[in-house]
Amino acid sequence: MTPNEYVYGFNTNEGLSLVRQDDQTPEDLTAKRQVFRQGAADALAWANLCMKQRFDSKHLPVTYKPGQFAYVRLHQGYSVPGIVKSTKFQLQRLGPFPILEVLRKGNACCLDLPTTWRIHSVISINQLEPTPEANKPDPFNRPQNDQPAAIDKNNGQFLVERLLD
Repeated sequence: MTPNEYVYGFNTNEGLSLVRQDDQTPEDLTAKRQVFRQGAADALAWANLCMKQRFDSKHLPVTYKPGQFAYVRLHQGYSVPGIVKSTKFQLQRLGPFPILEVLRKGNACCLDLPTTWRIHSVISINQLEPTPEANKPDPFNRPQNDQPAAIDKNNGQFLVERLLD
């Protein structure tokens, strides 16, 4: 259906159509316009229903509880000092970290993050990844110790063993 056919209920005059005259009354055009608009609305409703079913089949609701552990996804705007700055080689996630509190009706969680990371401890659940259950292995065989280098907890400075150069 062309845009003009959708809006006006008929195709506008083009080239050879100017030679031929149609015998349509304004009432016929109005009825035809309503039929086209209803058909377009039905097609949009069907497309929305198909998209919703596809989304619901792929996305399961995730709920967190205090005491559970979760990974923080770094590739969505978070960065941690002491880790590679290149987004191509940056770690995709860090953790797992214990969840201290669930906020905003389950849409955000307060995590126990190191203070030297300069990341706010309240993080949206969209930025979190649940840890595998204790009796199930990680399906992707990811290393579990993704923590950055050791940091002195007293003053937040790196511990330097020796200078090489």
